[in-house]
Amino acid sequence: MDTARARYSGPSRELVVALDIGTTFSGAAYAFLDPGQVPQIRSVTKQVFLLVLDPVTTDNARDTGT
Repeated sequence: MDTARARYSGPSRELVVALDIGTTFSGAAYAFLDPGQVPQIRSVTKQVFLLVLDPVTTDNARDTGT
């Protein structure tokens, strides 16, 4: 399998962000695309805790006073 990346041929600098939101693990990566350069994909390694509330659970908690 060829893993070589082509040089970016766009006219201006761009930022690409990728998010993988999974049920157990999630990840993020980004790359700056500079004209004439080979993109370097970088992973985000710092873990950030996000609290996601389920609307049904939130409504039930409001109804029961918890």
